[in-house]
Amino acid sequence: MAMRAKPSGVYTADRERAKRFVESCIAERWPGARIACVDAVRGDASSRRYLRARLEPGPHPCPESLVIMLMDDAAIALSSD
Repeated sequence: MAMRAKPSGVYTADRERAKRFVESCIAERWPGARIACVDAVRGDASSRRYLRARLEPGPHPCPESLVIMLMDDAAIALSSD
């Protein structure tokens, strides 16, 4: 299931804000789960970067990992859609 953020200006440059957003999505969808580690995923030459977050489950089942897409620049992303 893809979790899409409402356009809110959360881009790679604001990593702490992006991290809080991802943690809030995980808490809402899989209560008690938390991020165990985050690894970079090899990407391409686009303005998007990808991370794999491995999860530690809480009392509810959750996936082993999630792929997170970060955009470096909103203007570039909008022009490529």
